Amino acid sequence: MTYAPPITRPAKKGLEDLPAEPYQRVKAVINELAQTPRPEGCKKLVERAGWRIRVGDYRVLYTIDDDHRIVTIVHVSKRSDAYR
Repeated sequence: MTYAPPITRPAKKGLEDLPAEPYQRVKAVINELAQTPRPEGCKKLVERAGWRIRVGDYRVLYTIDDDHRIVTIVHVSKRSDAYR
């Protein structure tokens, strides 16, 4: 069961701003979310709708639409900026 992983404009900006090594790790996690939208280590957000997964010092915030099989990447940034 594969999900489509569209990436929002703020998430693309966050990806572009990452250094090379973290960029590769975050990109791999995003590709993995297309196969497994709720991998081990992901957590449901409390303050707003969505999920988050930790990739080192970075966080990937995303939403899941099971009916249409879409995982939308909402935000990518360091932990200190992720929840603002």
